[in-house]
Amino acid sequence: MQSYKCGGNGMEVVRFTFKTLEECIEEACKELNISEDKLEYIVIENKKGLFKSKATIEVKVQENENSHNEIEENGDENSQVNIESEKNTKQLNTNNGTVRVENGKIIVNNAIGGGKPPCIIPPKNLSVFVDGKEIKESTELSESSIIKICQNEEVPQRFLNIQIDNNRMHAFVTIKYVPQYIYKLKDIPKTTVLRLEEEILQENYPPMYSEEEIIEALNSKNVVYGIIKENINKCLDKEGVEEILIAEGIPFLPDEEDIIDIKFKGNDLSDKISDEVQKVDFKNLHSIKEVKRGDIIAVKHNGKEGQDGVNIFGKEVKRPKNKRKLLKVGQGALINGNTVIAGLEGKPVYKNGTFYVFPVHEVVEDVDIATGNIDFIGEVIIHGNIKEGMEVKAQGKITVDKNVAGSKLFSKSDINVEKNIISSEILGGGEDVEILNVIDCLEKMRDNVQELIVAAEQIRNLTSNDSKDGEIIKVLIENKFKNIPKLYFKLLRYKNLDNEEKDEVLEIIKNKLIGLGPIEIKGISELYKIVEIIENKLKSLNKQVTLPVNVNIGYSQDSIIKSSGSVYINGKGEYVSQILAKYEVVFTNENAVARGGLIEADNKIECAEVGSEGGVITKLQVGKKGHIYAKKAYQNTVFLVGSREYVLDTCSRDVHVYLDSQGEINVDRLKE
Repeated sequence: MQSYKCGGNGMEVVRFTFKTLEECIEEACKELNISEDKLEYIVIENKKGLFKSKATIEVKVQENENSHNEIEENGDENSQVNIESEKNTKQLNTNNGTVRVENGKIIVNNAIGGGKPPCIIPPKNLSVFVDGKEIKESTELSESSIIKICQNEEVPQRFLNIQIDNNRMHAFVTIKYVPQYIYKLKDIPKTTVLRLEEEILQENYPPMYSEEEIIEALNSKNVVYGIIKENINKCLDKEGVEEILIAEGIPFLPDEEDIIDIKFKGNDLSDKISDEVQKVDFKNLHSIKEVKRGDIIAVKHNGKEGQDGVNIFGKEVKRPKNKRKLLKVGQGALINGNTVIAGLEGKPVYKNGTFYVFPVHEVVEDVDIATGNIDFIGEVIIHGNIKEGMEVKAQGKITVDKNVAGSKLFSKSDINVEKNIISSEILGGGEDVEILNVIDCLEKMRDNVQELIVAAEQIRNLTSNDSKDGEIIKVLIENKFKNIPKLYFKLLRYKNLDNEEKDEVLEIIKNKLIGLGPIEIKGISELYKIVEIIENKLKSLNKQVTLPVNVNIGYSQDSIIKSSGSVYINGKGEYVSQILAKYEVVFTNENAVARGGLIEADNKIECAEVGSEGGVITKLQVGKKGHIYAKKAYQNTVFLVGSREYVLDTCSRDVHVYLDSQGEINVDRLKE
């Protein structure tokens, strides 16, 4: 609150500042002893906020001829200001009563001639009684008032708390001391309205807890074991302690588990064991040796026994005892003491705690209704054909000496088909192929987003308009980066490899880059976060990919050939097929023809003749660092390197397609 004169009109302006307008009006009425309906004021400021509010009003009052009081401005908006006299310059209204504190005593002077009586406001930590009644607010005084100052009834206090954790292995102590404060009144010069203030005269602390008392408190909680002597000594201080460890039990030592030392690699080859073995005719099988009869395939090492513990209540804590591991064997394996040995020559397998030795499966006839589908843990050799509608699955290598028609071949290892594949699906590498497809899409998505960042930053630097970053990104995606939505929808077609309900990568791409999502982007920096999430996903997926496998075929027609490694076509070529490989697709026959369909690899495609004189469309696609070679290519052959595309307009030979250092597609060729 502050005051100043209005020049020459006998009026004085008093300014009141508080949190709210209502508080300003209430305080003005109180200080000027006037009702609200007669208060004339002007609102200077009325600011309301979540964390800070402020209001200021100005009130004009008639200046008293005998008073030249000046109300000093107080920086604290929430406190009432004592009006103090200034010696030799200003004088209190001589008619008003006064009150002061001197040497801790309250001295009162009565008002005269209709002046205001003096008032006091009680302090926070002392009780004030006037004429036998305790006052809680501003109270008028006279020289005859009986004023009594009383200390609040506080006594020194101390607190000790013992906390025990749920497993009863640790106890913690907290000790606090609360002193009694003896206050006295501060001396304050005389004024009409006096807010009493106190100061600490004396602090009286309660007696400190002794070592015996602390131990007694522990005993009352049944804590009798593992008491830490040096930490008790830390508690003997008036400052107290906060959750200090005071007792600790001895934890149990668990038993060491038995260890089964497996002496062969690739012991996780089987997803199923019990049923598929029976699906294959074992009568004419010939073994491919991986272990010999009598070879040691596993040894069990017995673990050591642990030790029981003791809790802070002094009670024994039993350790959980591990179950002893038992050696179990199935077909082809034998137990000798703590050792598992091979009972025949073949492939050792460990699944669900059981050891097996399986031979390689060899089928000397066609795979058809008579044999049934083949689903085997090891390697499969088929000397005949695979007939329409049949499936062959193997964890090991698949070799087919003749043809595959209308069938499916699935292997986690290499696949070799000596002759023709017609209207079939060949999958070499198992789940790795799916993972590699996802990796390929994510790598392309990452590259597109990185290019999008560069383009968006260039536009932002070149323009001075008020376009938001999200709007710029949306326009770029719709016009220049149309491949981003295409890649997103392609990713949706692949199964969720992490078995999560929601994939973080797909979610952020959907929310930030698809449809109206870019409008929600507040800054280009959000695109860097998308790149980071994609990179993390790529690292995770790459760890899941095992060694690449290869697919070797003679000829493919109207089929799908996929490999987590490379595809080699050793016969007359392919016709209207999809051939997809992680590394390379190579036509090894000089006269091989690639006619129609899609051939895709990351690193290299090498072929002899591509397309036809009739202009059938054949697509050859590699990654942005890849190369495409063709001895002869007809018009309408489509070459794709990274995101760049080139359609051949005329028959050419010795074709080499790649990206140059500027990222532009380069086609070296000789025209026919």
